[in-house]
Amino acid sequence: MQRIILAGIKHSGKSTIGWNLSAHLNLYFADLDDLILRDTEKYETVRQLYRELGAEGFQRQEKESLKLFLQTYENKSFVLSLGGGTIENK
Repeated sequence: MQRIILAGIKHSGKSTIGWNLSAHLNLYFADLDDLILRDTEKYETVRQLYRELGAEGFQRQEKESLKLFLQTYENKSFVLSLGGGTIENK
C-alpha cells in the first residue's frame, strides 16, 4: 500500500504535482479542497466557504473532511494534496 500526502504553502503546485504523481504511479488522487467542497455541498469555492465560515469554521471543516477521507481510504493507496494551511491546523 502506498500513501503519499503532499503538503506545502498555498499555490505551490501540490495539486498539479499530485495529479501527475498519481497518474505516473497509477494511484487514486484526492485534493483536500475538493473533498471539503464535496462534503459541504453548499459552496462553489473554498474561498467562498472560508469567507462564510471564517478561519475557525474552515479549519473545523477541513479537519472533518480529512478525517472522513482517511477513514474511507484506510486500507487503500492514494496521493492526497492538502490545503496550504492544513499542517497548521491542530
